Amino acid sequence: MNRRDFLFASLATVAAAGTLRAAPTSAQQRVLVAYFSLSGNTRAVAGFIHGAIGGNLLEIRPAESYPAEYQAAVDRSRDELHAGERVPLAPFDVPPFDILFIGSPNWWGTIAPPVETFLRTVSLKGKLVVPFFTHGGGGMQRCESTVRAIGEAAGARLLPARTFPGGSATEAEIADWVKSLDLGADPLAFADVPRGTFPLGQPNVANAKWFSGRSWVAPLTGMAALNCPIANVTFEPGCRNNWHRHSGGQLLICVSGEGRYQERASYARPGRVLLPGDIVEIAPGVEHWHGAAPGKWFQHLAISTNPETNKTDWLEPVEEALYCSIGAKREV
Repeated sequence: MNRRDFLFASLATVAAAGTLRAAPTSAQQRVLVAYFSLSGNTRAVAGFIHGAIGGNLLEIRPAESYPAEYQAAVDRSRDELHAGERVPLAPFDVPPFDILFIGSPNWWGTIAPPVETFLRTVSLKGKLVVPFFTHGGGGMQRCESTVRAIGEAAGARLLPARTFPGGSATEAEIADWVKSLDLGADPLAFADVPRGTFPLGQPNVANAKWFSGRSWVAPLTGMAALNCPIANVTFEPGCRNNWHRHSGGQLLICVSGEGRYQERASYARPGRVLLPGDIVEIAPGVEHWHGAAPGKWFQHLAISTNPETNKTDWLEPVEEALYCSIGAKREV
């Protein structure tokens, strides 16, 4: 069985079994999972999402089919993107929906042209949009920002996007992601989150108990051979993590907002105020904490050094008095 046939067989299994269905949405929330796929990777992810949450599944098709040969297809899409014109779609019927999961491959750093046409054609006003993308190593790039710009201009509300390396996403992984989404909450809770150069990513559910407030994590690298994991981490105002240490160390590059940082060795001194452009080198085993300043959003890139053996040990929360003692003066 080749890879494409395996993907379709997997979808059939999901549809028949439905073993990893997420918690249902309310009776008033109608779900549509819409996607465009050429190689089958995005189709597979869409099928797993549909298997986890139900609703309706819709494949977006261009009026003129893309060439079967992949490179010829993406070359055509490059020309379409440069032309800036809407790609005509094959006729389709959109069932009523309140929540739209919209899927696309990453083509030339953004969404495939048929997906853009779909988003600009259907009514998104008042809808909740959850974008998802597949890629061959490019990650998110401009995919999320493009969908967000179209959706917000149309009056939609958007949750953070998710990317999946092509061909490697599993049913269990996607079901866990769908379960982590608070689809019943008011998505306007995300409206105040800054949209910087890097993607926001997903709520930091796995480490939430070690943080004093909301945070989000967006992995930026996916090529294991590079051996250099990098993620964009966003902290809401006042949010910081507990004291902790990394056995292999860590490097932070501050990209937006204002943050705070302190090492255990400098406990008796005011901690550092962090601003865009600041770099923090954290030696292996050094106990420290970092996060946003009071009343300020903060984003930094977190680079895991010595990733083969690097482990994180979480310790006690940062005392409020200590956190508030860090003043406005930057330590040199």
